[in-house]
Amino acid sequence: MKKNFILAAAAAALTLSVAQAAAEDLDFSLVNDTDTPITGFFVSPASSNDWENNLMTGGILDAG
Repeated sequence: MKKNFILAAAAAALTLSVAQAAAEDLDFSLVNDTDTPITGFFVSPASSNDWENNLMTGGILDAG
C-alpha cells in the first residue's frame, strides 16, 4: 500500500512539472513580409479546437 502511494505521488509530481514546462511564455518575432498590414495575430495550443486571444489587440503590423 505504501509503495502504491509513493508511486502515485511521484507520478503526480512528474505530471505537474511537465504541465508547468508546457505553460512557459515564449518570445518570438513576427515579421510581415507581405503587401498587406496584419491587424490580428491569434494563437492557441495545438490541443485546442478554438483560437485564443488576439495578441495584437489595438496594434497593426505594417506591410514589409
